[in-house]
Amino acid sequence: QRFSSAPAQNGTANTFDHSRHFGKKSIAKDWLTQKGFCYVKATPDQSRDIIASVQCILDRENCFVREVDRYLRYNDFLDLRKKEMLYKKWLEDVSEPLLQKIKDKVDSQSDKRVQKRRQEQFSQYLNYCRKKGYVSLEHYDPSEYDPFLLKTCTDCRKV
Repeated sequence: QRFSSAPAQNGTANTFDHSRHFGKKSIAKDWLTQKGFCYVKATPDQSRDIIASVQCILDRENCFVREVDRYLRYNDFLDLRKKEMLYKKWLEDVSEPLLQKIKDKVDSQSDKRVQKRRQEQFSQYLNYCRKKGYVSLEHYDPSEYDPFLLKTCTDCRKV
């Protein structure tokens, strides 16, 4: 059963003693009969002042949000520029010299030499296949190839 804090209605007696809990009986009675704040109306001058104050706060908030957005965009731009500069430096210092060395090495070999090396590699592969015979995943030699090496070797992922 809920007990209402409103004064008793229909002539029934209210057994709650307000004076004992709230001090004076008149203060408690005023508090119990007081209307909610939603019924209180402000004068037009107060309304304009309140609206002006709220608008000022909203303007400050919008200005702050714009400043934060501008800062975040600028920070993103700087990060992107830093990545571009690092990539350019890597391209000039690492990638291009390496590609040039590879190109020079490939260009320096004659067609006959490349063809001869290709024939040697192919013959080595065929000899290995003849020696080994049929190769499948079910039958393998762990001394030559161990597919479970990464699972047993714990230090292979350490940097």
